[in-house]
Amino acid sequence: HRHWVRWTAVTVLLVLAGVLMLGSVLARYVRGEILDTDHYVATVTPLGSDPAIQAEIGTKVSDAILDRIDLESVTTQALTTLTQNAERLPPQVMGLAPLLASQGESFVRSAVDRMVTSPTFEELWIVANRQAHKNLVSVLTGEGETSVTADANGQVTLSLGPMIDEVTKRLSARGFTFVENLPSINPQFVLFTSDDVVTAQRAVAFLDKAANVLPWLSL
Repeated sequence: HRHWVRWTAVTVLLVLAGVLMLGSVLARYVRGEILDTDHYVATVTPLGSDPAIQAEIGTKVSDAILDRIDLESVTTQALTTLTQNAERLPPQVMGLAPLLASQGESFVRSAVDRMVTSPTFEELWIVANRQAHKNLVSVLTGEGETSVTADANGQVTLSLGPMIDEVTKRLSARGFTFVENLPSINPQFVLFTSDDVVTAQRAVAFLDKAANVLPWLSL
C-alpha cells in the first residue's frame, strides 16, 4: 500500500512539475515578446518603408506645419512691404499672394515627402517607435512615468515631434527660414486602437507575476 501511494505521489508531482515548467517557459516567452522593446522595434521597423504609412505620416506632418503657418498672410505682408519700398512695382503685384502661398504649400509638402522617403525617416521611425513602446509598456504595467495615456477609445499613438523637427531644419536650410519661429508641434500618429486596454493591463500584470512565480513553483 505504501509503495502504491509513493508512486502515485511521485507521478502526480512529476506531472505537476512538467505542467508548471511548461507554463513558466510559455509565460516568460510571451512576457518577453510583449514587453521586450528590441523585439517590438525589430517587428515594426519594416513598416517605416511602407509607402502607405510614409504617405499618411507625410500628410500629417505637412498639415501640422501648414496649419501653423498662414502662408497667404505671410506672402501678403511681404508683397506689401515690397510695393511700399519699391517704386516700380505696381499694386497689382498683391494679386500674386494666393499663387505664391500655393507654391509655398507645395514646397513644404515636397520637402516632407522627400524626408519620409529618405534613410533619415527610417532612423526617426525606429527612435520614435522605441520610445512609444517604452511608454506603452509603462501604460500596461503601470510602472514608470509616461506621456502616453489610454483614452476612452484605447488609442495608442506615436509622437511625430522628432520628424517635424527634422523637416523644419531642412526647410530652414533651403531658405524657408520663417518656420524657425513655429511653436512646438507634436502631433500624434495612431498606431492602433483597442477597446480592451484595461483587460490588457490585467493580463500583463498576471503574466508578469506568472513569469516570476512559476519557475519557483516548478522547482
